[in-house]
Amino acid sequence: MAVLTWLGSGDLQPGDDFDLQLTDCWLDESFKDRDEVLNGTIHLTGYTEVIDDLNRITRIGFEPFQSSPGGVIFDNYEIQGLVENPSGSGNYVFDSGDAPVLNGGFSLVFFEQP
Repeated sequence: MAVLTWLGSGDLQPGDDFDLQLTDCWLDESFKDRDEVLNGTIHLTGYTEVIDDLNRITRIGFEPFQSSPGGVIFDNYEIQGLVENPSGSGNYVFDSGDAPVLNGGFSLVFFEQP
């Protein structure tokens, strides 16, 4: 299950935050022998959006805003490998020892080059 929650109120505005909560979220990749199950939270903090005089978005993303922190922040985000064993059987098992847990983050901003 994946649930995206907007933590603002009124209209979307700079500085707003979102949380993406993943609970046993199975990514079935039919072209690969290995799928993934995701768990944890991704915080999208410090929404930024700049619109020019022609009503075009020229900058959008998540970054620090004024004195508030911002970015894409991983909070105990776990990626667990899942394989069909034996192949074609419909029986799936988790890869042993294959569950990195990510904490930390980065700023992410897209902008128009003049």
